[in-house]
Amino acid sequence: MSLEQELRFDISRCSLCPLAANRCFFTPTILPQTDTMLVLDYPSKAAADNNNPWKHSGASFLSKALLHASGGDLNRFHLTFTGKCLPRLEEIVPPQRERMEWGRVCASEYLNREIRGVLPSKVLLFGEAVVKTCFPEIEDQWEKLVGGRQILPELEVEAHFLESPSKYQRPGLKSPEGLSWIQSLHEILGGQLSLPDEEDDQGDFSWLS
Repeated sequence: MSLEQELRFDISRCSLCPLAANRCFFTPTILPQTDTMLVLDYPSKAAADNNNPWKHSGASFLSKALLHASGGDLNRFHLTFTGKCLPRLEEIVPPQRERMEWGRVCASEYLNREIRGVLPSKVLLFGEAVVKTCFPEIEDQWEKLVGGRQILPELEVEAHFLESPSKYQRPGLKSPEGLSWIQSLHEILGGQLSLPDEEDDQGDFSWLS
């Protein structure tokens, strides 16, 4: 059984957990050409239902920023989530502290194995909750760490800390904040930097299927 098949099997067993009622599950697909791993918090219903991480609204916005930042093919990126299910209980989103506790358990079970399967050159962690989930020992230092990097424990992979794409959806890619975020991505990823056109803000993501 391949590592991807093992992950799919183990994640499927989560549906047997009493907490799994009314939850949607996401299982990763590991492609050989990916060299950079992107980590968001939790899958959306669309991402879980389609088992496609790019269907997540934040990921759709992120994809546009990545194309401007790296000028490369999205196929080079392995997108995943710290948690592998949508943690809604009767349409109520639990508090962040509770979600982070679940996320740490989920990450310890799945994310480290996923990283070993992908073998990325770098990992980009998006958002405060993701960074705190992966690095619980630095929980009170987010504001100092954003824009920084550390080595993931036991994996010897460089992890970069960035703000969540959701922070830039309202101001858009052309805003000063959005452009600064694109520049930060470019400094990590390299490649050909381009800036959004006048008519290119959040864009039409119907092509992400």
